[in-house]
Amino acid sequence: MRLVGAVLAEQTDEWAEGRRYLGLDVLARSRMSLAPPPNPR
Repeated sequence: MRLVGAVLAEQTDEWAEGRRYLGLDVLARSRMSLAPPPNPR
């Protein structure tokens, strides 16, 4: 039973880490596309 719990915990950690990196990548791309052009003076 402990082995099953450890495997599930590891899979959950890997899944959460993958989702986090995907989220940061999407956020970075959306910020780059939504940023207004600089105001030259």
